[in-house]
Amino acid sequence: MPRWPVSLSLEGGASWRLPGKETVPPMTRLNKMLAVALAVALALSVGFTQAAQEKVPLDKLPKEVTDAVKAKFPMADIKRATKETEGGKTVYEVIFNNDKLHLHAIVTGEGKLTEIHRHVDLKDVPATVVKAVEAKYPKAKIDEGVHERSDPNGKVIGYEITVEISAGNSVEVVTDANGKIEKETKLDAPKKGG
Repeated sequence: MPRWPVSLSLEGGASWRLPGKETVPPMTRLNKMLAVALAVALALSVGFTQAAQEKVPLDKLPKEVTDAVKAKFPMADIKRATKETEGGKTVYEVIFNNDKLHLHAIVTGEGKLTEIHRHVDLKDVPATVVKAVEAKYPKAKIDEGVHERSDPNGKVIGYEITVEISAGNSVEVVTDANGKIEKETKLDAPKKGG
């Protein structure tokens, strides 16, 4: 078995070289691979938030939240509600029917209506938004059901789009009206049998 020349550096690390080749520190390639792996892991953990919505019984929904929805939609038939913490503040998502529309309202704990979501078909979403999501998730399947996000005055401010990365592995992507991705939330896999 051939013996390769080994040299020691002043920093105390050994290195090796092939005959006629320059000296290569043995840990350089490993350090680079570890740095890339760490960067990918960090990006994935920071880039995704985990859905942490908690169901709220309608009789426990704060009056301010109910009043905010009823003020904007007097005919609202509230079906269910969830709450979660965003930026240290509690927000509620109130799901309701109003006339023939199925809507979601995002309301702060103090009763300020901040967003209204309505279902739209994927074909009605601007191409720039769809292209941005496809660029971020090129191999994923985009769900046909999309929520258009608008402010309380009806101005479209963005979209919520669910993409299936692999079987049982989906992400909800929140964009602005131009397709800039604002938030990505890993969705829990649906429970089997129920």
